[in-house]
Amino acid sequence: MKMFLALLLISTKTDTIFLSLEKAKEMLKKQNLILKASQHQVKASYYDVKKSFGNFLPKLNFTAGYQYTDIQPFMETYVIDSFVFTPGGTIKPIFKKQRIKMGDKNQYRLELKLSQTLWTWGKLIYLYLLNKTNFELQKLNYEKNQKNLEYTIEKIYIMTLIAKKFYLLTLKIDTQLFENYKMVKGKYENGYASEIDLLQAEVKYKNNRKDINNAKTQFLNLKNTLKMLLNIPFDKEVILTTELEEDFDTVFYIKNIEKNFEIRSLKYQREILTYQKKIFKRKYLPDIAGSVSYIYQKPFWFENEWKGYWAASIGLNFNIFDGLQAFSEVKKINHQLKSIDFLLKNKEKF
Repeated sequence: MKMFLALLLISTKTDTIFLSLEKAKEMLKKQNLILKASQHQVKASYYDVKKSFGNFLPKLNFTAGYQYTDIQPFMETYVIDSFVFTPGGTIKPIFKKQRIKMGDKNQYRLELKLSQTLWTWGKLIYLYLLNKTNFELQKLNYEKNQKNLEYTIEKIYIMTLIAKKFYLLTLKIDTQLFENYKMVKGKYENGYASEIDLLQAEVKYKNNRKDINNAKTQFLNLKNTLKMLLNIPFDKEVILTTELEEDFDTVFYIKNIEKNFEIRSLKYQREILTYQKKIFKRKYLPDIAGSVSYIYQKPFWFENEWKGYWAASIGLNFNIFDGLQAFSEVKKINHQLKSIDFLLKNKEKF
């Protein structure tokens, strides 16, 4: 009980958190900033999957436009103005030039358009699978970060317990050395101890004071590391409630788990690169898209009034030459795939 009270004297803060090892692990999942960042990476990749799925759905778009031209559109033509009789007794028409007004200087157009990608040689499918695989990779990274941080928290927590135990031990030794110093000093004053005995007792006592300060500093540094990992403000006092047992197992992190994460991560990365390669290899193949529109406009050809009509179209987009960028990307991905294959062989072998 005295040791526990002595520990409380380290800080005068009244805002105290009593922290067990299990509570520390729970706080880690909720409050650690690295895990929070990793969670948002998972959510972002999830919406990449949603976005790529949207490429399969039709697009509905509405546009409205107004245009003013300072020149009145018109068409010139010739019309019969009159007829005359020739000396030969025939009738000859007389033509005159006439301008026919087309539309108006003020032009309005409303369009509702439904468009759909019809054929891309599998590029949209591979893009969807790529983003879905990346989502799985981000979930794996989150799981890996969580395992690593759980191991770190457990390790730091136990190191803090050991530092706490050592600090309390130095306080207990300090009391014993001080009592011994007082006893030797009393004997020296009564002539039962030499000056050397007194000096030795004093040196032991003062040297232990340095050990107390070092132990206290180490203990507080470890607690601050815990606070940082758990996102606890440094001005809050933390009291560790889990007791350190002699047979406490300090071997928590199993290398096979880390190896398993790395192998799974490399496989996901290889899968992503494979989909990227398939997309780039199809860059030079034509894409086909179609659309249906309802257009409502004024003027409508020669008539200066509102009229609407339907229009359907189908288009072909053919990327004939892009400076060999897609070709270079395929070559680059081939080397990245070989690199991952060598790393996988190394991980699986060792």
